[in-house]
Amino acid sequence: MKRKLSAKTILVAVLVGLLVVAASYFALAQSQPEPSRQSIQSGDSDRQPLIENQLRDLLTGIGVLVTPGFQMAADRNVREVAIRWETASASKTALATEQTGGKFSVSSSQVSISSLPRRRAVELAETEIFVAAVDANSKLVWWQVMSDPRVLRSEKVSSSGEVSGQTLYLPNVDFSISFPDEPNITEVRFFHPQWNGERFQLTQIGVITVR
Repeated sequence: MKRKLSAKTILVAVLVGLLVVAASYFALAQSQPEPSRQSIQSGDSDRQPLIENQLRDLLTGIGVLVTPGFQMAADRNVREVAIRWETASASKTALATEQTGGKFSVSSSQVSISSLPRRRAVELAETEIFVAAVDANSKLVWWQVMSDPRVLRSEKVSSSGEVSGQTLYLPNVDFSISFPDEPNITEVRFFHPQWNGERFQLTQIGVITVR
C-alpha cells in the first residue's frame, strides 16, 4: 500500500509541475509582440523612401511628379477597367518587334470591393509595361508593373536539337487593369521600359482618362 501511495503521489506531483510550466509558457507567449507583423511593417517603412527615389529617377523628365509619402493603402475599393489596345499602322499578324505607340480605348469600367498588392520593389523588363495613375497635376498616385499583353513567345527546335526563341507582339489586344478607385486619379498612363545599356528609360505608349 505504501508503494502504491508513493507512486500516485509522484505522478500527481509530475502532473502539477507540467501544468505550472505550461501556464508559464502561455503567459509568456501572450506577453510577447508579434514579430512577423512588426518586421513586415518595419520593412515597408524602411523600403518606402528607396522606392520613392527609384520612381523619382525613373519618372523625372517624362511629366510625372513623385511626392514624398504618396503610397496609398493596399485595402480600398478597386476600379477594374477593360481596355482595347490597337497598334497604329500594324498588320493583323504578330509583329517581330514591339510597337511604341497605339490607341487605348476603354471597353468597360466597374468598381468592386477588393484590395491590391503593395509593390515592394521597382523591377522592370522590356517585355513589361509600367503603369502610372496620376492626378490632375500629374502627381503620381499609384503605380504598378504588368506583363505586356501583346507579347507572344515563339520557340523552334533546329535539326541539331538546339532550341531558339523569338518574342512577337500582337498588333491588337484586349486586356484589363485594376487600380484604386481614388477620386484624385484622372489619368492612367502606360509606358514601355527600354534598357539603354546603363538604366531603364520609359517611353509613353498610351493613356486612358478616368471618369
